[in-house]
Amino acid sequence: MNKGLEKYIIFKVSDSLLATRVADINEMIEYNQPKEIHTDLPEYFEGIFNLRGEIVTAINLKSLLGLKSSEKSTIQVVFGSESNYVAASIDDAETIAEINSHSLIHSADNEFDIPNEFHLGNYQYKNEIVGVFDLKKFLLDTVK
Repeated sequence: MNKGLEKYIIFKVSDSLLATRVADINEMIEYNQPKEIHTDLPEYFEGIFNLRGEIVTAINLKSLLGLKSSEKSTIQVVFGSESNYVAASIDDAETIAEINSHSLIHSADNEFDIPNEFHLGNYQYKNEIVGVFDLKKFLLDTVK
C-alpha cells in the first residue's frame, strides 16, 4: 500500500458530497427508524435503535450539518467503539475512492457545521469538491 493512501467512502447528503475513511465505519445499513426519545435534545438527534443487541444513537446528518432537503435518507452509516455506537443518516453512497492524504486540499474552513479539527481537507471527485472528514471522531464527540 502506498504511504498515505487510504480508502474513503464518498457519499451524498442533501446536495453535498462528503467522505470519511472506510476503516472508521463499522457498517452501513438500510435506514432503521429510530425510537424517539422525548427530551430536550438537539433537533439532529433522531432517537435510538437496537442493532444486534447494541443501542445505537441515530443522528440526522443533514440537520447536524445545517443542510436542507426534503429527500428522505435511505442509509445509515454506523460508527462506534466498545459500547458507544452512532448512526449517521445519508442519502446515498457514491463510491469508494483511494485518496492520498497528501493530495487533500486544505482550507481554513469548511462549508458545513463541522469544527475544523475534524476536517481533513477537500478532494476533487469528478467535477465536484468533496469535504473529507473524520466523521467517527466528530459524531462520537457530538453524542457524548
